[in-house]
Amino acid sequence: MQVSKVGVLGGGLMGHGIAQVAAQAEYDVVLRERDDERVEKAYGRIEKQLARAVEKGKAEQADADAARARIEATTDYGALADCDLVIEAITEDLGQKLEMWNEVDAIVKDGAVFATN
Repeated sequence: MQVSKVGVLGGGLMGHGIAQVAAQAEYDVVLRERDDERVEKAYGRIEKQLARAVEKGKAEQADADAARARIEATTDYGALADCDLVIEAITEDLGQKLEMWNEVDAIVKDGAVFATN
């Protein structure tokens, strides 16, 4: 199986980092959060980390810009429809996780791989 698009559920401490690393590895990424405020916060964390990497000489500005452009941050589960791999990184609440997986399972394409962080 070839992975070209990665979905990340949750943009908190772990999720935003997973999304950033996947984008830097040249995967298209869908970062899904539950509300617009969290989407903005997660994307802001990624922008801050990429800027820091450029400042420290660990990344070129063009590479940071390209990684940023590969990330679609959204509240819409539908954006995950064509993901090959979906990684869950939400709060450790079994009820929330089960609800989320049910939503995702109904949307993603056949053969998509689900993973949990």
